[in-house]
Amino acid sequence: MLVEQKAFRIPVVARAILNGKFLRVALPKHISQADQGSETTVISPGFVRALKLEKQSLATRGFSGLTMNTADGRVSELSHFVSFKIGVFEIWRKIDAFIRPTQRKNNELDLHLLLSLP
Repeated sequence: MLVEQKAFRIPVVARAILNGKFLRVALPKHISQADQGSETTVISPGFVRALKLEKQSLATRGFSGLTMNTADGRVSELSHFVSFKIGVFEIWRKIDAFIRPTQRKNNELDLHLLLSLP
């Protein structure tokens, strides 16, 4: 089965700013997926760089030492988040997404967005 045909893959459009102009960036289906059991939206560092999103520190919001358990049993510290607008089937909303810790040395092409319930 192709990655694009797996369950919970959804068409997402993200708003980005380039040279002071707003752009709509249609994401390939293999980049974004919905997790109906999650209350947390998580984004990869590579995707943050690709959209040129501004990282914000969780510590400045009073959330230092926040951690996330992963499926492989590890505990990862979350230190930053981003806020941006996305559209799914032309329904737009502003989301806050935790930036997941870097897992690879070369994560330039590490483009992932895990969406929680709205």
